[in-house]
Amino acid sequence: MKKYFPIIALLILFSACENKQNQPVANKGIISIDTLQIKNNNSVKLTGEWEYYDNKLLTPDSFKNIKYKPEYITLPSLGKKSKLNKKGFSTFRLFVEIKNLDFDIALSCDRIFSSYKIWVNGKLVSNTGIVSRNKETYKPELKISFTKLQPEILKNDTLEIIVQSANFDDPVSGIITPFVIQNYETSFKDKVFESAILVAILSIVLMLGLFSFIMFIKRKKDYSSLYLSGLSMVFLVFGISTNDTFIKNIFLSDFTLITRFVHISVSIYPVMIILFFSQMFKNEISKFILRLTILLSISLITFSVFADVSTIRDFAFLKGLYIMFIFCYLVFYAIPIAIYRKLKGSTWAFLGMFFLFVTSFNDILFSLNIVNIGYLSIYGFLIYFFFQTLNLASNFAYSLSKNEELLHTLDFQNKNLEKIVVERTKEIQENQKIIIERNNKLEMQNEEIISQREAIFINNEKIRHQNIQTNSSIKYAGTIQKAIMPQENALKNYLDYFILSIPKEKISGDFYWFSVKKNRKKLTENIYIAVVDCTGHGVPGAFVSVLGNMILKDIINTKQIKKPSDILNKMNEEIIKTLKQGSNNNTDGMDVVLVKLKKINGNIEKITFSGAKSPLYLVNKSGKITRIKGSPKPIGGIIDSDFDFYYTDTIITPEKGDSFYLTTDGYIDQNNNDRQRFGTVKLMKLLRIISKRETNLQKEVLHRELIDFMEDEEQRDDITILGFKI
Repeated sequence: MKKYFPIIALLILFSACENKQNQPVANKGIISIDTLQIKNNNSVKLTGEWEYYDNKLLTPDSFKNIKYKPEYITLPSLGKKSKLNKKGFSTFRLFVEIKNLDFDIALSCDRIFSSYKIWVNGKLVSNTGIVSRNKETYKPELKISFTKLQPEILKNDTLEIIVQSANFDDPVSGIITPFVIQNYETSFKDKVFESAILVAILSIVLMLGLFSFIMFIKRKKDYSSLYLSGLSMVFLVFGISTNDTFIKNIFLSDFTLITRFVHISVSIYPVMIILFFSQMFKNEISKFILRLTILLSISLITFSVFADVSTIRDFAFLKGLYIMFIFCYLVFYAIPIAIYRKLKGSTWAFLGMFFLFVTSFNDILFSLNIVNIGYLSIYGFLIYFFFQTLNLASNFAYSLSKNEELLHTLDFQNKNLEKIVVERTKEIQENQKIIIERNNKLEMQNEEIISQREAIFINNEKIRHQNIQTNSSIKYAGTIQKAIMPQENALKNYLDYFILSIPKEKISGDFYWFSVKKNRKKLTENIYIAVVDCTGHGVPGAFVSVLGNMILKDIINTKQIKKPSDILNKMNEEIIKTLKQGSNNNTDGMDVVLVKLKKINGNIEKITFSGAKSPLYLVNKSGKITRIKGSPKPIGGIIDSDFDFYYTDTIITPEKGDSFYLTTDGYIDQNNNDRQRFGTVKLMKLLRIISKRETNLQKEVLHRELIDFMEDEEQRDDITILGFKI
């Protein structure tokens, strides 16, 4: 039976539309009607070409005195290019030929916008509102025209129909729906029947709204009933305001009130629909769309209450777009998702919304004078409510079925309660035995865990004590290392320099070393500066650094070797000899940057550089940076008996303003969070930038740049940079 519901609904919907018959059509302002057709209770629509006099208000006397040249307009005139899509005033005229008329007829028209006068054969038969050439004196009124015409009114078997219309409020003016001629008794009965049908429909809508509201009172947590009740009231107001029956003439024909009622109800319509579905399908209706709909509806309601009637009607199409947007969102997106997820009631919701969508779309086109079917959304709402009723019935049937299942289960349980109690008691006893056994196992395991915990605690105490001793030893080793190394400010009377030293751990594998040799007779001073990177870091690196410091001190201060390359050659020999690297697998060594500064009369005249796998950086006073390479071999660590290797010297003649930098590889090898090294290129660029600054500021910039680059990455090696300025 369910598959026939959509077909039945379609039949109900389209039964509201009038069937087209073989109708006569006016040509050049004249139409001929068969009297027999009217007598057989058929209606004739006066469609086709009417005489049209734009911006003229003509009366029957006007045509007697002056011969006007008419334009012709085809009625009904629909679409964007219609001549009626304007504000103003105009006159229409049509000659109707009816032969042998011997009974009363009715001349009716449902919609003429929005004030009019009608003459038939010179007699004023209808006058609605005030027709005028200007907005100040014109008064709109919305009434259907229904006039009884007796045979005596005919002149030479012809009816001359003249219609004046004026409209300064609506975008469409004049004769909107066709005039109809019909047997008077039949026509009157049809109009009364239409009014009765409308009253019945509106009564049903009212009852449905009250029923939904009572359901909400009973179950206040179910807001969907409240929103459905509100939607019913909206359609009730809309149906009363837009009907083209005698009810409009009797109760509500005021143009301003009708306009505001229609547009307020249309503004409330979308928000009620989407609020209702937000209760049914909470996860499928977007919160953003819901809030947007509420905001737009509040704005449009405010506009419909306070704006000028003419302005409201001018922007009616925007409300149509708003309604179609909400309907398209529900019909083509939200409800199909609910169907896909197999949510209860989603199929019924889709069918109901589809019919409401189609009828509402028709109403929008009708209000914009694009189609001429009439308002159908009240029927669409009844179909929509019908499907919601089916949904409720389906839910009720499902609940009833579940209730029967529960009653059956309860009856079965009552009949078998004693047996079930015995079985459950047996199960409980068996479970108790299992629990007791598991508790015993857990107690044994707990005793083992306590014993293991005590052992772990003792071991942790031992490790903690050992760690304290180790840290104390390392701290003391650091104190010894600092004592052996030269003071950082030892050269402050000889050079403008800085030292950036950042150990990876408490003690470092990097060290710097100074020595000053004076020749008072020749008034010269030789300043030796070394920056050394020993193998490893922490404790191993510190041991090698102490050894390197002692060897340097012995070579320069005791053995009086002066040439930097000779110093490195001798240092290489001593490391290999001391660590016995020719007879074991020891590969410890060091990278060294060594410079000798020769000062004559207080001025540095010459700098001699020798490097073991480490360069010297020079930034001259013009800002050009040079990386002066040292020898490729480190001190110690590698024994190759195939050839003898000797370190070389590079002699530099410095100028005032030149800057020199001695560094270990810790700075350029440091990586960031993306595992990218700082690198030589970036360091050289940074040195070139900072070379003109004070040396203490250079140290700060180097330290800050390193921290910014590392972010939260761990330091990977000891870092030492010594820079001085000529």
